[in-house]
Amino acid sequence: MPNRPQKFWDFSIELYVRAGVAEACLELQDSHGIDVNLLLYCFWYGTYFGNFDKLLFDDLVDFSCAWEQGVVQPLRSVRRWMKNPSQLVSENQASQFQSLRQRIKSEELSAEKIQQEMLEVITLQANPGSIDTGSTAIQANLLQLLNIYALTANGDIQAELNVISLACSLLPVSPSD
Repeated sequence: MPNRPQKFWDFSIELYVRAGVAEACLELQDSHGIDVNLLLYCFWYGTYFGNFDKLLFDDLVDFSCAWEQGVVQPLRSVRRWMKNPSQLVSENQASQFQSLRQRIKSEELSAEKIQQEMLEVITLQANPGSIDTGSTAIQANLLQLLNIYALTANGDIQAELNVISLACSLLPVSPSD
């Protein structure tokens, strides 16, 4: 039994590997600045707990914004900056450079996992109620998320959310314990 929360992470991994989900998440992140972990959280919470209340969501957003800016984004920026080493290093150093980039990528993923674990801890400490779960709750949660970015669910944003929503609807739902 893991000594840290894992249900949100496990849900996210299962959803993220579904056809089109990774691409949709990254498009929403890169084009609109949406925190993918908060996006996935909307789906997880809606599936197992329903609509989140404003106080809980505010706590989650406060934590996630600080974590994203202080930990995840710096790692992502360095990894992306290192994407093309040809101008930076000699051929002899290329493998070392790529090895370092892979370690940074791994640390970025670890930071995102810790973020998800903390979101789950915050959620479980809030003693969420399990009522009105499913697609209606997910949509309400997504609207709250889009509001913090001053975005609306139309055009390409809606198309990307539809890809993720369809994949989420095909996931087996197990009790949240």
